[in-house]
Amino acid sequence: MDDWTHVRSKKSRKKKPRAKERKQDNNMSQSSTVSTTQLTELESSPENVGSLVEYVTLELKRIKFMPFFAALCKSFSTALSSAPTHMVMYGIGPFSNAINDDASLTHKYTPGTQLAVALLLMEHFSCNTAIYHDPVMTELEVTTLKTLNSNIQILENNNRGVYCIDDLLQHKPDDCIMYMPHCPLALYSNVIWSNWSKLLLKRLFIFGNSFESYHFEADISPNASNACFYPLLPFMTELDVVLGVEFESAFWSSKIIYIHPDQQQEFEKKLVDAVGVGVGEDEGAGSSLLVRPSLPEPHLDTDELL
Repeated sequence: MDDWTHVRSKKSRKKKPRAKERKQDNNMSQSSTVSTTQLTELESSPENVGSLVEYVTLELKRIKFMPFFAALCKSFSTALSSAPTHMVMYGIGPFSNAINDDASLTHKYTPGTQLAVALLLMEHFSCNTAIYHDPVMTELEVTTLKTLNSNIQILENNNRGVYCIDDLLQHKPDDCIMYMPHCPLALYSNVIWSNWSKLLLKRLFIFGNSFESYHFEADISPNASNACFYPLLPFMTELDVVLGVEFESAFWSSKIIYIHPDQQQEFEKKLVDAVGVGVGEDEGAGSSLLVRPSLPEPHLDTDELL
């Protein structure tokens, strides 16, 4: 279709615009550019930052003492082997729509709620640092996050989930929460791939969509069958999250996913480290061992990822 050439008849050919008309068009173009620049500055203005900070702060106060958050913290405490010192947050979405009158109630509610719960988890567990990335972040959202919590580091480059938590933990045996509600399957797969080691996967606690539900969809979804976390499912536990009606849109199908302590001994026998200090220590990897698949290269260019 790119090779098609449209030929216009002589009768339909338009005259070239006069110099005056061209000048007017240029002025309109310049005016449009100025307006766009002014709009960007307006979006990240102190007034809008203040409004968005106020909105998130109200969400924090509203959710903090609700039964949902108390149950979530209890579930995390059941799963965690120690208090998590770090968090990684992926794909929360455009929470700044909360102050946009044109946004629908559902659309503006969900990202704002997800962000508030993430910030509350950081506070509850006294997390030292958090990594945050969303590919559609605005300057307003960046400024707001820095205002709300100076311990949040914003990733500018889209790593598509290829992130080793050891870079964050600095080789310390600390637990890390991967906060990823409603992220694409390939993103979860890339996170597992990037942390394929006995030590790191035991320290990884994912809050996101059920891996088991993806497993059931493998027969009808071509991409689902390629997820590298499937071999690990026998060693993983998924804790349910008790939701109220008003949290269903934000956290529907969300679970706390981790390697269960009762399975860790068998897990350590079978997993062949691909990252970290244990690389090269396993010998004679046979069919019964869990060797990291050749991923995520096929996933990196898909539209499903952040």
